[in-house]
Amino acid sequence: MKPLGKRMVTKAMYLRGKQFFLAAYLLYEKIGKEYAFLHLLCQGLEITLKSALLYKDYDKNKIQLSKPLGHNLDKILKLYLLEYGIKRIDKRISSEIIELNSFYKTHRMRYASTVDILIDPKTIKTTWSIKLIARLVKSFDKEFDIPRKTDH
Repeated sequence: MKPLGKRMVTKAMYLRGKQFFLAAYLLYEKIGKEYAFLHLLCQGLEITLKSALLYKDYDKNKIQLSKPLGHNLDKILKLYLLEYGIKRIDKRISSEIIELNSFYKTHRMRYASTVDILIDPKTIKTTWSIKLIARLVKSFDKEFDIPRKTDH
């Protein structure tokens, strides 16, 4: 694929991740912090971080995006930090990602199980992860020259 095609695919992937965030937000507005909201939030984070990796080096990172990284948010975040030369990340963000990942990578947010009985989704922290997401969205909206919509 030529550079313009790679940029278009990267932008499309970023927009898909952003759409998962928006879907999570709408769901949160309607029913609150439930497992479907958490799953959409994680899916948006996964896809957005993967699009950031494609943006940094499409050819190098394309290979890693499927099997080696899978749906492991912790691995994806660590590769993102490495690729972007970010030495430190707020411990609150990394601890939230680790907790979210323990549910997300095993699909325990997607499918009902004993987790639904034992763990109230409202107790799973997301405040700092959402701040990370907001920074990513702001940065990539600017990078891809995506206008911010103000009216609904």
